[in-house]
Amino acid sequence: MFGIVFCIERLNWNRESTDLVGILRSEEEIFKDLKEAVLRYDKDSATKCSEEVLSRGIDPLKAIENGLAIGMKEIGDKFGTECFLTDLILAAETMKTAMAVLERGMKVGVSERMAGTVVIGTTKGDIHDIGKNLVSIMLAAGGFKVIDLGVDVPSETFIHKAEETKAHIIACSALLSTTIGYMDELIHLLKELGSREKYKVMVGGAQVTAAFAKEIGADGYAEEAAQVPTLAKQLLGT
Repeated sequence: MFGIVFCIERLNWNRESTDLVGILRSEEEIFKDLKEAVLRYDKDSATKCSEEVLSRGIDPLKAIENGLAIGMKEIGDKFGTECFLTDLILAAETMKTAMAVLERGMKVGVSERMAGTVVIGTTKGDIHDIGKNLVSIMLAAGGFKVIDLGVDVPSETFIHKAEETKAHIIACSALLSTTIGYMDELIHLLKELGSREKYKVMVGGAQVTAAFAKEIGADGYAEEAAQVPTLAKQLLGT
């Protein structure tokens, strides 16, 4: 009698276990839904999937790299043809919503596994930020940790924040011909402080050219925002 009861209980347990396996989604399915959430600008879905990542004990960085970043890359690849500035902003906001959840589960030191840390801003005297915002979005999608200082940023602030966050790259944007000179000032200040070799300096903006970047001794220049993540990784050798 005991043997019959045991077999029945075991059968029920196996059936429950099988049902549970059917309920649990694979990592690939979760990552796909994260990607789709970005493509659909669906913050609710992005939050739900991110919470599932944490509850399942899945590596948050894998969710970023294999879900969110892929969605952002697809948006970036279509920029200018099927997708435009509004699409990029909505997708970026969706990604930020998911990141806010996933960051709760990131272990100390996880930033070392990311592509690098970038401090970015528009130079002193310049309040234009559309180009800078696009570059920030592309860098985040490329796996970088991005610290955006906003607009009208003095050279000293770029350096202070880079020191504080142990950044790898300082990225400066400027639209006006009267403000690109602060990029030169930044590089000179880094040299005076003996910190020039600590950071890669990237510059860009409507009035910035490859020739100007070379003239002031910048490490990198990209004409299009979509080119920046690749350039940044090349500069860091990653």
